[in-house]
Amino acid sequence: SFEGLLNQGMVELDLVSGQLIDPSGIISDHIRADLGGIFTGAQAEAFVGGFALLDANNPANFVEGLYTIER
Repeated sequence: SFEGLLNQGMVELDLVSGQLIDPSGIISDHIRADLGGIFTGAQAEAFVGGFALLDANNPANFVEGLYTIER
């Protein structure tokens, strides 16, 4: 779960709690996450964001990327 703020079209989210899970079960309870982005367009019709998720117990387990959402 996340909590955060929306300020002048920019979004910042902080991880409150979470787990890294695969089909065999829980891999880690210690996750670090950075999520954020910005609304774009004349009427905020798109969102451009980025994310980074890291297993604090095993830094080899990580994923990061960029995404867009449009309406």
